[in-house]
Amino acid sequence: VIPVVYEEMTIFGHGRAAVMRDGKVGFIDAQGNLLTDFIYDHMPYDHQMRMEALDMTKDGSAGVVDVAGNEIVPFIYDSCSVKEYQDVYITAAKDGKTALYDMQGKELLALKYKMAEYCQGYVIAGDDHEHCGVVDLQGNVLVPFEYANWSRVDAQRGYFVMKSDSPKSVTLYDLKGEKLVRFPYYDVDLMDDAVKVCDVLDPRTDYGLYDYEGKLLIQVINQSLHRLDGDRYLAQVRGCKEATLIELSSGKNTILPYGIQEHAFDGLFIVSADGKSGVVNSRLETVIPIIYDKISRKRFDDVMSFAVTAGGQVAVFDASGNTVLDFGQETDEDKFLRGYDSDRRCSKGYIVRKKNKFGL
Repeated sequence: VIPVVYEEMTIFGHGRAAVMRDGKVGFIDAQGNLLTDFIYDHMPYDHQMRMEALDMTKDGSAGVVDVAGNEIVPFIYDSCSVKEYQDVYITAAKDGKTALYDMQGKELLALKYKMAEYCQGYVIAGDDHEHCGVVDLQGNVLVPFEYANWSRVDAQRGYFVMKSDSPKSVTLYDLKGEKLVRFPYYDVDLMDDAVKVCDVLDPRTDYGLYDYEGKLLIQVINQSLHRLDGDRYLAQVRGCKEATLIELSSGKNTILPYGIQEHAFDGLFIVSADGKSGVVNSRLETVIPIIYDKISRKRFDDVMSFAVTAGGQVAVFDASGNTVLDFGQETDEDKFLRGYDSDRRCSKGYIVRKKNKFGL
């Protein structure tokens, strides 16, 4: 039990919580023992307590402490931020420049560039959003500062993916900094042996396929494009009701008797024909017949399934097409939620609304 003596208190994370006393913040353990003095200027948010490090301020300067309250980034910066995306790292800014640290407090990049982001062992850096490049952790420039700051690194496949806005394009470099190929499109999705390109023509988005030498394999005219297996692709050409099976090795295109609504999950596709919906798998075998009014993805009992509507009633089918909940059958959960105007699921249950009042 923690005595009710603090002005503010966060949730516990990694065995510690932040508490405020007399306008200053310190940390306590689960038994209420003080881990640090009350020396920090602001309370962290609850979600930050789940992180392995916290960016804090002390006497107006920013730094970072670990789960035990030890200082791992010195309190000499204007601002700090712990980043937990694909890579976990710390940014520290001072006088308009950004330094990078790892989660143990080792400096990865000194103050040199206005913006810097750590990405798979490299740094996307630059002095404005449209003039960024790639540097290694020794400070060597690998890609010139000619690209947008939302460029990225795909170290697994061995590429820097560099984006430009004017004109819109994506240029691939290898990890040594050699320029390889440029695609005149908004974005790309790198696959093992092909590059899926995305062309945003507001309000629509079109997709196509190239090889890594820049040779066009599938025209950029598809509102959706999905790889099935090997060199087989499922394309929904914009303006066509029917989908097309494209086999690159043979050059054969087969018009299918249905259109693609969406890739649902695990290689399963919701398809439609003559106003009815069904589901096929990546081998284009029928999983749910195309006879239903509507089909959508649904998480049922924490398993991805399908909500299938027919005649105003809803059933639930699993990923193999088996009936989990028959038409007209209600679960206890459904009966309970029917008494509310709306609901949305969260980790603790359902946030419900009734007569403009909310509860959980």
